[in-house]
Amino acid sequence: MHQRRAKDAQQLHSLTRCGLQGNMNRRSDHPRPLGVFVSNPISVYFTSFRWRILAVIGALLATWVLYQEPTRVRLLSLGNPYSYSGDALQHISPLWKIHDATLLAGDYISSYYVHAIMPLFYKWLYWALTFLTTPPLAAQIVTLTLSLLFIATCACTTWRLGGPVAGALSLVLAWGGLLKGFYCMGGLQRGFGVVLAALMLYGAGVGNVYLLGVLTILAAGLYPASAVLGLTVLGLLLIIPARYRGDAQHWSLRKRLSVLCAISAFVVGVVTPQLVSGARYGERLSIESAEEFAEWGPSGRYTQGDRGVPIPLFEAAYTRTIAALSAEKISRRASPDDTGGSGTDSNRAVCTYIIIISGLCLALLALRYRGSFSPSAVRVALFGFAMMVSFIAATIAFPLLYIPSRYVIVAVPCLVPVVFPWIWTATCSTVVSRCSRVVRVVAPLTLGLLCCVLLGWGSLRVKPVRSAEGYRTLFAFIDRLPANSVIAGWPRGMIDEVSYFTGRSVLVFEEGHQIFHRDFLLEMRRRMRAVIDVYGAVDIKPFEVLRQDFNVTHLLIDRRHIERAPSYFSPFAEEIRALRQSRGNQPLYLMEAMQKAAVFRVGEMVLIDLAQLVAPRELK
Repeated sequence: MHQRRAKDAQQLHSLTRCGLQGNMNRRSDHPRPLGVFVSNPISVYFTSFRWRILAVIGALLATWVLYQEPTRVRLLSLGNPYSYSGDALQHISPLWKIHDATLLAGDYISSYYVHAIMPLFYKWLYWALTFLTTPPLAAQIVTLTLSLLFIATCACTTWRLGGPVAGALSLVLAWGGLLKGFYCMGGLQRGFGVVLAALMLYGAGVGNVYLLGVLTILAAGLYPASAVLGLTVLGLLLIIPARYRGDAQHWSLRKRLSVLCAISAFVVGVVTPQLVSGARYGERLSIESAEEFAEWGPSGRYTQGDRGVPIPLFEAAYTRTIAALSAEKISRRASPDDTGGSGTDSNRAVCTYIIIISGLCLALLALRYRGSFSPSAVRVALFGFAMMVSFIAATIAFPLLYIPSRYVIVAVPCLVPVVFPWIWTATCSTVVSRCSRVVRVVAPLTLGLLCCVLLGWGSLRVKPVRSAEGYRTLFAFIDRLPANSVIAGWPRGMIDEVSYFTGRSVLVFEEGHQIFHRDFLLEMRRRMRAVIDVYGAVDIKPFEVLRQDFNVTHLLIDRRHIERAPSYFSPFAEEIRALRQSRGNQPLYLMEAMQKAAVFRVGEMVLIDLAQLVAPRELK
């Protein structure tokens, strides 16, 4: 038994040599789903001294992660139906019509999202969930599932690449980045994109071509941008030298091309229904439309990165790497890419130094082992190169391949918790390779935890979860209104949340105010200008138009908007200010409407019943 343990320990040391010095032998590169250790009975290692240390370390790390206040806040928010992600207001609200056929039956905005915005598999998944539960609860279930899958996938990939110590450090970075970056919050399409990218990185690391193919097809129906990334990874994987191809190592050129073409055909078949459905809302608009539509301009609906304005690849990747490494909360930046960054300048400086030092360590490792990285390490690097290729292709072909910055947004959060722990442990393990087994475990772990402390992970800081807790009574009142009710109001504010929490139709709200298709954009302009007329009205006529032409039943007013013109993006912000100025000192009819027809009040919000304001004889 002692001889067997000694032999196993020697083999373990040779296999966990930081993912370096790859072997030309096919067997050494065979994909192993949980790491390089499954070739021997797992019980052997749990009885060894090293595994006892790692078990204690894992327990301490798990305790630390659960002790963090952001962790507790996020876990508690999953049980609170009034906690939500801002983007969920547009993507989850349309699902009420699946949950209850009487809700949102003729709603224009929700129909647009179902036909033009939601990918095929995304709709199928939520249709199944909303038959069993409400859309907000379904979104929370998906959020929790995606979060756990992301963390486990990043840890498994790093374990496969650099051993258990690297996997433990990856767990810290992946969990912290998930809480801070809201990768999966709300169960949105982008959350699926990040998780699918993490699974693709794992598939690339183990060299499983068929797994990559299946993930790429799934991505086409969940988040098409990740499908482009998956096809790029597959294409590059099938043309690199044979020793690095994983399962495709012995495939002929004909077979490789056949597999790639078959997967591409499946991707096109899955994406096509969404493209065809979207065509009913007019031509697809892009940044070139800024001259015709102010919504596409600098003061319009989206920031520059989201509008597809060309941004430097290096700066986009750098700011996202900083955001994933730093424990500071993500904040918007005024730079051209606007892809998000970390908080303070000092924290950014620490992150920059760690990135530079880690890069130098990687270069030294390459020199030390004469560039002989394992096939797994090469394929992980290939994933990063595929991100750059996808970014450049999307920039050239915009908007055909979607927004270029999205490829950085979904890929970098997966690469950071995998690559950096591997570099840290590989560097330290190389230095102490001739030391005792205790040192070979403790030294890289100490170095990795030191890096995490320098990055601020000892005290994780995140932005608060959005909550509508204070307006439960308002939503309860609206929920008792007839199913065919239509609520209007200023689109930035509480009206944003009405559809999400009640399933009632809203005339226009900011999160659902998209500008991607011409006909939809024009319809939103028509609706928005009707709301502007009401907010600047000095008589009842605009209220009559709202009731007669748009079938609005109720008007939700924020009383603060009476004294001060509300804000919005161009051109509507300028239009409401101009209208208010043209009225001079005339009293707004909103004041009289609230006195005559208010049916519910909470805080600054007043709900007006237009049926009490506009007499039936005045209706068409």
